[in-house]
Amino acid sequence: MVYSLILKLLAVAALGFFLYRRRIINEAVLEFLGDFLVKITIPVLIFASLCRNFSFSFRPPWWVFILWSLVIFILAIFISFLLFFWAKKHHLFSESLSLVVFQNSGYLPLNIAFFLLSPFLREKFLVFVFLYLLGYNILIWSIGSFFIFRPQEKFRFSSLFSPPVAAALLAFLIVGIKLNTYIPESVYSYLFLIGNLSFALSLIFLGASLARIRINLSLPVLMPLFIASLLKLMLLPLGVLFLLFYFKIGGLLGFFLIVEAAMPAAVSLPLVALWRGKNYEFISQGVLISHILSLFTIPFWLGLYFREFGL
Repeated sequence: MVYSLILKLLAVAALGFFLYRRRIINEAVLEFLGDFLVKITIPVLIFASLCRNFSFSFRPPWWVFILWSLVIFILAIFISFLLFFWAKKHHLFSESLSLVVFQNSGYLPLNIAFFLLSPFLREKFLVFVFLYLLGYNILIWSIGSFFIFRPQEKFRFSSLFSPPVAAALLAFLIVGIKLNTYIPESVYSYLFLIGNLSFALSLIFLGASLARIRINLSLPVLMPLFIASLLKLMLLPLGVLFLLFYFKIGGLLGFFLIVEAAMPAAVSLPLVALWRGKNYEFISQGVLISHILSLFTIPFWLGLYFREFGL
């Protein structure tokens, strides 16, 4: 079942890859897709899902997911420094570290939920994703990337607020004052009609983004990329699985956490690297390699979780 899911996701992403290589999707279209996803469909999906499914009595509480995003972030840094200690002075050290630390925490988990879970579990899983993304987006677009890449510019507080974060905060406000109870189902249907475009479009965007990457097969480049991918796709999920066993966390929450831990490097990382003035071409190649390898590692970790914990 897990392998068939990955093949479905791969088939949609391959469409985006093919369309970009045939120049049906060009840079302008790709930029539009990225903006449309980040500024329109994903914020709308976050807003609608939280307003309809979230309450402050929600269990687990919202802060648990922000805490777990920080735990996985710190665990990834610890694993990276443990095995990358010999390369701290390497000119690509911060880029290699970022490939381990920042995962594809939105696009792929959303689609795994869409294809794998029942409608009831899917809606709850989506709330998990959006609560987790609150902490994750702050880490990748501001505090985390700032300290990993150590840019010259000063940290800006405004960088904490991306459109997905703003949509979640607005939903929290509406839920807090109970205005969500007055939103008619017809409005929710319209919002989900727009928001659900995120599932297919995010995979097409992923495939097209990977098609842009130029491959450098030189050993000095491939070696740190494969080491980073090994840490990202094998040791990090293993560490999270150990925490799940230790704290006896199973069910949908445990499944969500192992999904997040098993994800390949974030597709947005090259944009972050470019923004921070780092080697975005090296990171782009790392994103591609980690996504290819994840076709084999994701089914392994999800299958192992189902065998040990069930759902």
